[in-house]
Amino acid sequence: MATMKNVHGNTVDHIGEAIVAGRYAAGMSIPPEPILCDELGVSRTAVREAVKSLIAKGLVTTGPKVGTRVSTEEHWNWFDPDVIAWKSKAGITAAFLRDLLVTPPGRAGCSAHGSGTCNERRDSSQRRRLRGNEASGWRRW
Repeated sequence: MATMKNVHGNTVDHIGEAIVAGRYAAGMSIPPEPILCDELGVSRTAVREAVKSLIAKGLVTTGPKVGTRVSTEEHWNWFDPDVIAWKSKAGITAAFLRDLLVTPPGRAGCSAHGSGTCNERRDSSQRRRLRGNEASGWRRW
């Protein structure tokens, strides 16, 4: 069952989905407040609050004389349920799924499960240390 959202939630969803779907490319400005107000039929306050939420999710940045610009994907909060939902609506690619499974460099040994993937990119001394960590139950967070 879908949850009912208020004006703020619907505004965040509309702009967030457009960003994640690629309607507004990284580095590009989203439309100014008056245009978004007309397009969505909401107040300037609703748009401003939505932009604040999108900043918190890492999707946009703001600055004087530059407006509101779309951030690159590496700045997006991929732990945010809305960002994940918008990505699934836009279409999840094989490359996206692969990136979820590969542990980024510098995060090796986060867990016993992750160390299997990490072992593929480590030398023998690093692999021995990871195996020792797994055996002792130690986890690096």
